[in-house]
Amino acid sequence: MALFRRETKTPQDEFAAEMAALVRKLLGVKAEIRSDFSLSFLSAGGKPVTMNLDNIYAEARRREGDDRVQVMRRSIRGVAAAKARPQTWDEAAPMLLPAVRAASWAAAAAPAGAVRRSFLPFVQLLTAIDFPDSMSFVTSDDLRTWAVTQAEAERAAVANLTSQPAPVGLAGPVGMVMGPDGYASSWLAAPTSLAGVTSERFGPDPVIIAVGRDQVRVVDSTNAEAITAQLTEAIDAYREEPRQLSPVPYSSGATE
Repeated sequence: MALFRRETKTPQDEFAAEMAALVRKLLGVKAEIRSDFSLSFLSAGGKPVTMNLDNIYAEARRREGDDRVQVMRRSIRGVAAAKARPQTWDEAAPMLLPAVRAASWAAAAAPAGAVRRSFLPFVQLLTAIDFPDSMSFVTSDDLRTWAVTQAEAERAAVANLTSQPAPVGLAGPVGMVMGPDGYASSWLAAPTSLAGVTSERFGPDPVIIAVGRDQVRVVDSTNAEAITAQLTEAIDAYREEPRQLSPVPYSSGATE
């Protein structure tokens, strides 16, 4: 008697199918599910694009209901939208924000030509062009087009970030940096502004633990018990974080 084996779909298989269906619903195009856990389809401008699903899956699985769907929708819109890069410095300057990223990510996944520099142990600093549903990264070609230096672009990005106070919420002895969405870790590039918000509660030189792009904690450097507890939690949080940054603590003074 012949035996038939039924292939069992993994959660990743189901998520890829769900994303492909959402691409068809939002864009009206068919998405091909690839074996490397990605989708390929045509963008709004008719350009072929590949959408890697690892980070989106990791982020979506931590959410429920409408929040989960919004993560998926925003990811599709961001990849599919055909966005023209700013062509003048006057146009570009207000769109820039600092982007602190893991050195491993910057080495492996940063777009070709993206300007970056070593910033702190394990992390690098890039400059993002912030679009409504996505971000891109400033390249050396962009700098030539705008006739500015990397340092000038970084200064404009930090100025845009610090035009608003750092949004820090309190959770017991810990401060949680609450945004902007996608840029919470960018406050590492603006330590003076961050300290201006946190110094009364956490002292002038707090410990900053940034396990992910949007998971940043501030702890009083004199509170050894709180630091130990947060570093213990950070190890587990870093392992589960879809957009990992660094599991080690930083002194705010070291980011100047």
